[in-house]
Amino acid sequence: MFLEKVFLPYMLPVLIFLVLGGVIGFCLKFFGEKAKEKRDPRIDESLRFLPGTNCGGCGCAGCEAFAEKLVCGKADISMCGACSPINRENIGKSLGVCVDTRRTAAVVHCNGTKQCKNKYNYHGYGNCRAAELVLGGAKACPTACLGLSSCVEVCPYNALSIHPETGSAVVNSADCTSCGLCLSACPKKIISRIPTSAKVYVACSNPFKGKDIRPICPKGCIACKLCEKACPKGAISVLNSLAMIDYDKCTGCGKCIEVCPSHCIVPYEFQGLEEEQ
Repeated sequence: MFLEKVFLPYMLPVLIFLVLGGVIGFCLKFFGEKAKEKRDPRIDESLRFLPGTNCGGCGCAGCEAFAEKLVCGKADISMCGACSPINRENIGKSLGVCVDTRRTAAVVHCNGTKQCKNKYNYHGYGNCRAAELVLGGAKACPTACLGLSSCVEVCPYNALSIHPETGSAVVNSADCTSCGLCLSACPKKIISRIPTSAKVYVACSNPFKGKDIRPICPKGCIACKLCEKACPKGAISVLNSLAMIDYDKCTGCGKCIEVCPSHCIVPYEFQGLEEEQ
């Protein structure tokens, strides 16, 4: 009688919890197996060829999330700069798509931070992302590098620095792995990847016409189309008031550098070791 009085009031709640635990466990196992059955096998196949570093440079939470987006067609393998050319090719074969297997490195499409006029004097603290919150940053050009080191801070390989003369961020290609973290960190979105075989790139991102950019920044592309006319291979075209380079056509002759009045087309030389294809 004593045991019944002591333990009986607690038996019913315990039994209820045990039953609920069993039901929840069964549901988790059942739906887990169902989800596993529906999982596209190409996700695991793609994941096998990804670097597995989960760096987040592609904008996804990790390599598995990136593999899922690849299979769904919501991402491109070029977004993973850390993936080797041979593994990109393997992923392309797995997904049945053609991929660009060229190795890439990051570049900053601005070289006139100090020469670009200010809208106001910024005396705040923090990096570029903090400055961007105040009217888009102090620079008059909406795509000017703010030079406050957001990209420098996130690079795990110390491949970025602020150039002492221009005030713009620059990439040391010898240390760049093309992971993409700087691309995500830049609030102006003026960092991109170019093939390591490239010989030139456009160090400007401004969207203005010549008459509007000249008073703001002497280094800005004025969309004069002299580079477009001088290129013997048709590798440069001016789109939306900005020179763009087609690296599939560019031979690195340098004629675009010679004719650019703003000197915003600059030479590029990859300093790292090329990987075997």
